[in-house]
Amino acid sequence: MGTGSPPPDEGASDALSDWTRSATGSESAPGSGGAPGSAAAFTPGTILAGRYRVVAPLGRGGMGEVYRADDVKLGHPVALKFVRGTLSPAVLQRLYSEVRIGRQVAHPSVCRLYDIVEVDGHTFLAMEYVDGEDLASLLARIGRLPPDKALDIARDLCAGLAAIHEKGVVHRDLKPANVMIDGRGRARITDFGLAVVTDSSARYAFAGTPAYMAPEQLAGADVTVRSDLYALGLVLYEMLSGRRFFDAATGDVLLLQHQDSKGGKLAGVARLLDGPAARAVLQCLEEDPRARPSSARAVLALLPGHDPLEAAVAAGETPSPETVAAASKVGDLSAGAAWAALAAALLGTVISAAFIDRGVGRRLLPKPPEVLVERAHAVLKRLGHDAGADSAYGFDWDRDYLAYIRGHASPAAFTFFYRQSPRTLVAANRDGVVRRDDPPATVSDMAEVLLDARGRLLSYAAVPPQRESARDLGREPDWSGLFEEAGLDPAAFRPVAPEWAAPADSDGKAAWQGVSFGETAVPVRVEAAAYHGRPVWFAVLAPWMRPVRMPDARETASPTPVGQAGVWILAMAMPLGGVILARRNLRLGRGDRKGAFRVALFIFATYSLARLLRADHVGPRADEVWLLIKVLAYPCFWAAQVWLLYMALEPYARRRWPHMLISWKRLLDGRLRDPLVGRDMLLGMAAGSAVLLIFLVAQGAPTWLGMAPLTADYFVHGETFTAPRYVAFRLFVNQFSGVLYAMVFLFMLVLLRVIVRRDWLAMGLWCLLVASPVQGENLAVEWPFGLLRALVLLVVLLRGGLLAVAVTLAFLFTMIEMPLTLDLSAWYALRALPVVVVMAAIALYGFHTALAGKPMFGRALED
Repeated sequence: MGTGSPPPDEGASDALSDWTRSATGSESAPGSGGAPGSAAAFTPGTILAGRYRVVAPLGRGGMGEVYRADDVKLGHPVALKFVRGTLSPAVLQRLYSEVRIGRQVAHPSVCRLYDIVEVDGHTFLAMEYVDGEDLASLLARIGRLPPDKALDIARDLCAGLAAIHEKGVVHRDLKPANVMIDGRGRARITDFGLAVVTDSSARYAFAGTPAYMAPEQLAGADVTVRSDLYALGLVLYEMLSGRRFFDAATGDVLLLQHQDSKGGKLAGVARLLDGPAARAVLQCLEEDPRARPSSARAVLALLPGHDPLEAAVAAGETPSPETVAAASKVGDLSAGAAWAALAAALLGTVISAAFIDRGVGRRLLPKPPEVLVERAHAVLKRLGHDAGADSAYGFDWDRDYLAYIRGHASPAAFTFFYRQSPRTLVAANRDGVVRRDDPPATVSDMAEVLLDARGRLLSYAAVPPQRESARDLGREPDWSGLFEEAGLDPAAFRPVAPEWAAPADSDGKAAWQGVSFGETAVPVRVEAAAYHGRPVWFAVLAPWMRPVRMPDARETASPTPVGQAGVWILAMAMPLGGVILARRNLRLGRGDRKGAFRVALFIFATYSLARLLRADHVGPRADEVWLLIKVLAYPCFWAAQVWLLYMALEPYARRRWPHMLISWKRLLDGRLRDPLVGRDMLLGMAAGSAVLLIFLVAQGAPTWLGMAPLTADYFVHGETFTAPRYVAFRLFVNQFSGVLYAMVFLFMLVLLRVIVRRDWLAMGLWCLLVASPVQGENLAVEWPFGLLRALVLLVVLLRGGLLAVAVTLAFLFTMIEMPLTLDLSAWYALRALPVVVVMAAIALYGFHTALAGKPMFGRALED
């Protein structure tokens, strides 16, 4: 429409913007017949549409009358608003649009619209009855409101506008006449006659009340939620001052007033209100829409004395993600509390290192991988193998041996494999990691040796040539070199019948039984095989070794240090309920799409980076492309699963326990300097140290109490001793695991609360699930320590929320897998040092951010 003068009130005849007011401000009581041509007056007791009984007239406005009535079917009072005269199709369509838009919004600060009814030539709207008067009449009667009362009404208006805007609706005609004040003094926004849906492609004509229009609305440009915020600022100013901000009689004068300086009027606002509230009004009245607050929730957050999050929860609503992030909770710590949390995090790491030293220690790993690689080269060279084109190696726990010795550490607990191939080793597994059995040994001259931690040979296997001349037939194999490499005395072994199958083609087999002399004397069996007189397999089989290829053999794996309940619930929750709940939340507009996307992106980024660091990359381009596809496919899958889980269950957590999500939402919004974010990260680090210590103490408690020791099921991964890139893999993958398990734990609590309907009962059941024994060997010890671990996690969840629990679990998972040691002369001390530095940096970041600019050592001490 340009920047010219707007018409006096274009659209007023068909937009229904001048609705009837309360009896105080009405033109005349409709009981005496009304003006000629008006709708017929209805006497009390009249039944309309078979359900509405007229009680009394309330008032008359420019376009119709309003009556109080009773809905006899539902048994509650309503207001009936009649439209005077015969309605054109355009006006009737606008009426239906008003009801259609108004019915989308359900909020205590918004007047509800129920229905539109046409009966006996009359058209009326049935709406919520508000026992009170409109704000325009109130201001005309008393002049202006006290600042405290004005702020109360301002909070109601902000909450109502936020509910309207969250449905994608712009009101376009917010003014005192469209604000009702009920008998309790609460404000209700009314009249959706000019409201529009923001995502509609239709164009709307100039409409509204010019004195309460934003500059862009007055100029005929597109309106947004910030246009309503401008009108909100004008209403707040009028409540405080008792006069309109713009009092022009014509459109031209109104445009000039918009262009004139407003400093004098705005200064009056600053005198009447405290700093934050005054800034809220001043920001709403910015001429540039981009300089105004981004939402009504943001304005509400600026007003003192009100927590919008508490208000939403008290009203039984699901607060929006923006409301959660804008909650009034600050979270800065005193210097003493910050130092205590930092000391707990660092001291817990040191004590944990001492416990892990007792379990692993230099006695278990006397040789670094570089030395063992050279040892493997020497063994293979003695057996006639040249250096291969590609090789792989790594440490691992012998978990069968750990179960056999039940807690008594020994060098045999660690094994070291080395394999080489004349071709590039391309793993077939989804991780792209070369292992002892992947890729399969199918290429001639592939060779592998398995050494113990001291470099003694445990097994040797080689692939014989696919085709070989017959001149080597009949040669007797020489086993003495293999016995020597294994540290065994052939004279102490007697021949027996072979029992084990060789992993490679062979035409001769042998077996012996005897005793291995080392730290302890252990009866062992030696199996061997040869092809054309050349050894292709040699294995030292201790009593604890099991045949892994038999049908009844089961693979052993390290359990999760927080129990298996979360794993099973995660496995069942997403496919069974995630799709249904996510679809429902998407349809109802309740899901936090932005938050779900950012969490899924974080999961994909950290998991992808971890897997790229761990994978054994290859030279050939085609093989590398397929490896990357396999490596990145799994992070894509988990990112999609996390997005689904977040969309399905996050709205329920936001409705039931929104305070658990405040720092989480702020972090997702990029507010890295927020004190609450720093506090919860520092709390997570301190709690992670506590949970780690609880777990490590539980491992040693049976021995201290004189009970049978638990299986020494070390969580320190063998691959962290192998190479630094595996340490980096563990660091990044546990960020993914920490976030995933934190979400699962929170959603477990939410689902239990929905099922049992009691907070205390849901928390008790949650603790029992999380406390489930990790190993299940000594329930009398594992259950108490498991419950203690679960109680710490529950306190962290209740006090710090999702972010604190995610940091706690990420710390626990990472540090329990690292080769921590207080012996800095140990060759593997530098393996865990980068991780310790990263964890310390996170703790220091939380410490500094949580102080929020306070003196590090306290103001009194620094003074």
